[in-house]
Amino acid sequence: MSSTLIFSTTKSFWAPYPFPSVALDDPQFVRPIPRNSWGGAAQALTALRATRWMEHYGKPSDLAWLMQRWLEALQRASEEFRQQMDPLTGDFTLDDPGGYSPAALVFLDFLWRSSGVRQQGDLIVWNVRPPGQGTSTFTTKVGPTPAELIYDSPHAELSLSGKHIAQVSGIVRLLTTHTGDLRTAIGVTDAEQHVILRIPGRPTRALRIAPNQRIELRAPQSVT
Repeated sequence: MSSTLIFSTTKSFWAPYPFPSVALDDPQFVRPIPRNSWGGAAQALTALRATRWMEHYGKPSDLAWLMQRWLEALQRASEEFRQQMDPLTGDFTLDDPGGYSPAALVFLDFLWRSSGVRQQGDLIVWNVRPPGQGTSTFTTKVGPTPAELIYDSPHAELSLSGKHIAQVSGIVRLLTTHTGDLRTAIGVTDAEQHVILRIPGRPTRALRIAPNQRIELRAPQSVT
């Protein structure tokens, strides 16, 4: 019974561009999709709110995939920021006017949650995922301390107050203290990642991290 339910739910709501406002296999799904429709369209407001519950239920990898799909669709639409899109194709409803602020917030929030650095309580969250080709830098203030996440292919550099704290290869979320001490690594891709951590004054560490997996980094671990 449970496996059948999971399959049905996945087929119905885990669309190529999540989340449809009505199940994909619901006979009431509206086609063609009109403007301002909650009869099937993937809505920017739903995507924006998904960050709260998906993180709460320990689904960072699934959230990361959702965010990448929305970022892809928004960039393909020349960042016109419309309200809704077809959950199967990622095409935005052109009858909707541009300049829809929740869609703009989706773009900004998802970009930082995917590839940026931010504060979360007493910790700093480093979302290591190159946003594109070339060099990119994300900077934020953690109290009076500037935190920088610098992408210089094929590595990412983490620094606090201009002090280098780590070099990272691979896609991963890292949690550190405000002084830069590593605490946790979290899997944020849909497949196992091979992550290399180079920390000044310490041996290089290699991790294999599965989707949604958390690995505590306080205790020394052998290199795999």
